[in-house]
Amino acid sequence: MDDFLDLDDDTTSRPPAADASVYTLANDAEFDDLLGTNEFVPVASTTPAAELTFVSTSPTFDAPNTTEEDSATPVSDTSVASLPHVSPHAAAPREKAEDFVDLALSRHEAASATKEPADATPLASITVSDPVKQGEGLQAYITYKITSRIPDYQNPDHINTFNVVRRYRDFEWLHAELGEKFPGIIIPPLPEKIIVGRFSPEFVESRRRMLDRFLTRIAHHEDLRYSADLKNFLEAKDSAFETYKDSIMRRRKDSRGFMSVLNAFSQTVTNTLSGSRERSKTQVDLQFDEMETYLTNLETQLINVHRNAEKLVARLSDTAGGLFEFGLASTLLGQCESNGVGSSLNRLGSTADRLSVTCHEEVERETLYFEEPLKDYIRIVGAVKDALKTRTTALTALSAAEHNLDAKRTKSAKLAMQGGKNMQDKQKQAEREVEDADRRVAECRLSLERITKSLTREMQRFKEEKEKDIQQLLVDYVNMQLEHAKKVQAAWQALLSEVTTPPVSTTAVSGSRHRRPTETHSPTA
Repeated sequence: MDDFLDLDDDTTSRPPAADASVYTLANDAEFDDLLGTNEFVPVASTTPAAELTFVSTSPTFDAPNTTEEDSATPVSDTSVASLPHVSPHAAAPREKAEDFVDLALSRHEAASATKEPADATPLASITVSDPVKQGEGLQAYITYKITSRIPDYQNPDHINTFNVVRRYRDFEWLHAELGEKFPGIIIPPLPEKIIVGRFSPEFVESRRRMLDRFLTRIAHHEDLRYSADLKNFLEAKDSAFETYKDSIMRRRKDSRGFMSVLNAFSQTVTNTLSGSRERSKTQVDLQFDEMETYLTNLETQLINVHRNAEKLVARLSDTAGGLFEFGLASTLLGQCESNGVGSSLNRLGSTADRLSVTCHEEVERETLYFEEPLKDYIRIVGAVKDALKTRTTALTALSAAEHNLDAKRTKSAKLAMQGGKNMQDKQKQAEREVEDADRRVAECRLSLERITKSLTREMQRFKEEKEKDIQQLLVDYVNMQLEHAKKVQAAWQALLSEVTTPPVSTTAVSGSRHRRPTETHSPTA
C-alpha cells in the first residue's frame, strides 16, 4: 500500500523498539532444525528483573542498566500480514523447551548487539488542531486535524510533514492497539467520553488538548514511537488507514494477539487451579503488589485533591459573579447621590467590575493549569495500574501453564505404569501433551520475564516524571495564587487611595466646632 509506509523499511537506520509482543521469523538453519519449520518465535533477554526497592510512601524501582540487547527489533503489522503466527497450541519442538528458549535468547542478543541507542533518533512534532463537527443528530461527531513533522530517518536534516484528519474513535483504536502489542508499557491515557455536552466549545477544546498530549507522549516514548500503528495513524490517508485497520482486524480473527492469548489462557485459571496448591509469590511479586497498593492510595488522594480543587475553582467563579452583581448595585447606588459619596460608590462599582473580570481570568487559569493537570494525572495513574495488570495476567497464565504441565505429567506417569501394547499409543500421545505443556510453560515464563523487565523500567520512569511534574504543578499553583492576590490587593489599594480623602462638607465643619480635639467622652453609666 503506497499511501502508508512500513516502519521497518530500514531497520538498520534506527534503533529497535522493545515491543514485548513482537515475533521474529526463524529462518536460519539452526532454528529450522530445532523447530522443524519456520514459525514465529518470541525473543527477549532473560536478564532477571532488578531488585525493586521501596521507600516509606513512594515505591522506588532500581531499574536495570538497559542496553540494546534488551530490545527486540520491531516487525511492522504490514510485514507480519503475510507470515504465519505462532499458536498457543502449536506442535512442540524436537528439543526441550529450555533449549528452544536459550537459542531464541542467544540469537536475539547477537542480533541486537550492533543497534544504536534509542535516544539518538529525533522525535516527531505532533499537534492536534481544528476540531470540526461532522454530521447532525446522533450521527454527529468531531474530527481533528493532526499535523506531524517527522525527521527522515536516513536524512535527519530533512523534515517530512503529514496532515491527516481523525476522529475520537481512531484515537481509541490506536490506544487499544498499543496496549495489545506493548504489554508492560504504560500507554498514555485518553480523555473520557461524555454523553451530555460533548459538542460544547469548552469540552471540545479540552478534549483537543488531551488528544494532543496523548500523541505527544507516545512520540516521546522510546518504544511506542516506533509503532507501525502510530506511523499509519499519523501518515496514512483516510482510505489507506481504514484498509490498514481492516487488515489487522482480519488477522486478529485468524490468530489472536499476544495479550489476547494470555488473557484467554488465564481465564481458565479459576477452574484449572481449583483445589490445587497456590503458587508462592516471589520477592518481585510482593514488590509489585506493594507498588499496586501505593498506586491505589495515590489515585485516591489525587481524586480528593482534584475534587477540592474543583470546589475552590467553583467558589472563585461564584465570587466573580458576586463581584459583578455587587459592582452593579454600588454603581446604581452612587447614581442616587450627587455629592462625594456618590463618586466613591461609582469608583467602588468600577473596582468590583474589574475584580470580577480578574476572578474569571483566574478561574480559567486554575482550570487549565491546575485542575485539568490533576485530572490528567489521575488518568496517568490509571494507565500505570493497567500496565501492572498485564503482569498479573502473565503471572496467572504461567500458574495455569505450570498446573497444566503437572497434570499432563501425572497422566503420562500413570499410563507408563499400566504398560501393555494397547496403551502405547495413549502413552505416546500423553508424552506429546507433556512436551506441548512444557513448551507452553517456557513461553509463559519468558513472557512474564519480559513484561516484568519492561514494567521495572516503566515504573522507574513514572516515579521520576511524577516527582518533577507534581513539584512543578505545585509551584505553578502557588505562583498563580500570589499573582492573583497581588492583582486583588492592587485594585483595592487604588480604590482606598481615592476614597480616603473625601470632600469636606459644610455640615461636618460646623459640627466639629462643638468639640475640642482633646476632649474625651466617657460612656454613660
